Amino acid sequence: MEASNVRIGLDCNNAHVQPTGKYHYHGSPTLYFENLNVPDDKMTLVGYSADGFPIYHKYAFEIASDWNSSLIEMTPSYQLKSGNRPGDGIFAPCDVYNGVYSNDYEYIEGLGTLDEANGRTRITPEYLDGTYYYVLTDDFPNIPRYFRGTPSQDFKSGM
Repeated sequence: MEASNVRIGLDCNNAHVQPTGKYHYHGSPTLYFENLNVPDDKMTLVGYSADGFPIYHKYAFEIASDWNSSLIEMTPSYQLKSGNRPGDGIFAPCDVYNGVYSNDYEYIEGLGTLDEANGRTRITPEYLDGTYYYVLTDDFPNIPRYFRGTPSQDFKSGM
């Protein structure tokens, strides 16, 4: 299920506590950004993924290799599928694609400014020679769902 589209108890920061007691996010940490006064007029590094690539707030250079290009809001390349889910309602979901499930969305290469992992490669203020980076967005998938690199063993469950 797509946490941001169902009632699982997300707080005003798009997060909740799971049964193990760990607090985690399902979207952009709104209040965190407000507390940091994250501006709309610069690329803002907000963290790193388990595979070591940086994560930025939703703005980046329009022309990914040009420092002088405008900053624009990055857009995912996903869209809601049309039609109905093929399930029978017993063993698999049925009904119209409405965003309740992550699989209700499909990746369309080039639809937005970001790739399937919600990232892209080029320059950033911290990586002058360029790097791959992820972007937190307002629209699905909001947060990266795939790794481009190999996650550190430190992030393995049970370690």
